[in-house]
Amino acid sequence: PQERRRFLDTLLCQADHVYLDNLLTYRKVLRERHFVLLRLGQGLGSPDELDFWDHELVRSGTYIMEKRADLVQKLNQSLVTVYPQFLVDRHQSVEIRYEPTVEPTQLAQKLSSSRGWDTKSGSTRYGPHRDELRFILDDRDITLFASRGEVRSVILATKLAEANYLAVQSPNVPILLLDDVFSELDASRRKLLLELIAPFRSII
Repeated sequence: PQERRRFLDTLLCQADHVYLDNLLTYRKVLRERHFVLLRLGQGLGSPDELDFWDHELVRSGTYIMEKRADLVQKLNQSLVTVYPQFLVDRHQSVEIRYEPTVEPTQLAQKLSSSRGWDTKSGSTRYGPHRDELRFILDDRDITLFASRGEVRSVILATKLAEANYLAVQSPNVPILLLDDVFSELDASRRKLLLELIAPFRSII
């Protein structure tokens, strides 16, 4: 999950400096909150000390979750058109599912209600640091059943979806890094891939 969250964060940080600011703030606040929880677990301090950190966590955490959800929606819009072009069977479908532990509007309430659990565990149960991201092929998790070729096609389609997103969000032309992708594609798909990456700067 951490690597999949990093995938979203890396892409968003390239397109939105406010997202980067909120992500750094969230991580700092989360560390401070865990320090308070550790003290509370040792019988030191007061639960009221969490009020400030929870408020800050909600502020930055809500922004992060909303931006992640918006990004996944935009990536899926690209995948609907890009992914089928790599297939013999055009009926397959792929989507990215963003699964937060809590809805952004409920984060404050969940942080408050889980303080007992958080104090015992010394960690924070809810928030974007626990979000999950899944790649779904024909309603099944790609990590559990997909073939090597299917995984390769999903990765290529996702990279193109990323490039499409950055092309809209950033004034700079995205650079595509494609590592040895042609060796596993037939002639028609190699030709197709060259056409799809033509609008971007690419390193193959």
